[in-house]
Amino acid sequence: LFHLMGAVMIQLFGYSTDTIAATSSVLLVLLLIGCFCLARSFLDPWQSLFAVFVVSMTPIVFASSRFFMTDYGSAVIVVWSIFALVKSQGLRHPGWVLLFAVLNGLGILTRTVTFAYMLVPAILTGLVGIVATLRRESWEPGWGTLSVNVAMALVVTVGIFAPWYCTNLEPFYD
Repeated sequence: LFHLMGAVMIQLFGYSTDTIAATSSVLLVLLLIGCFCLARSFLDPWQSLFAVFVVSMTPIVFASSRFFMTDYGSAVIVVWSIFALVKSQGLRHPGWVLLFAVLNGLGILTRTVTFAYMLVPAILTGLVGIVATLRRESWEPGWGTLSVNVAMALVVTVGIFAPWYCTNLEPFYD
């Protein structure tokens, strides 16, 4: 997936090493916007802006934005996936769960270990959903919504990455 982003940049701006490196610079902007949105879920605007400043000035983040690496695409997808998890309020809002599932599937296509980065936040969000469902008011989503959303997340995630992995799994074991 990350290489496709590089190909799109080459198509738009022509082939050069600078164009390929600019892919990560574009991803840096998406990472910082995602960090701001995520921080804004918990903090006021100025504190969120400070959090983005700290992230942007972290040496590895700043330096990596100049290289064409899959790690950067994975980081962007993880940040936006966690934002979707937070907004899903315990996997109880289908639109945010669907966004998480799509990003999760794309993240696994970008880098196989992305799944490991999102496993614990997804489990914790599921536990928040279980607790919220146990304490719910009559107008809030119940067990049916939570179950359907979890099933949807699994099916959509697997549906996105499985075709590529099923087709290309053999070279991993040769």
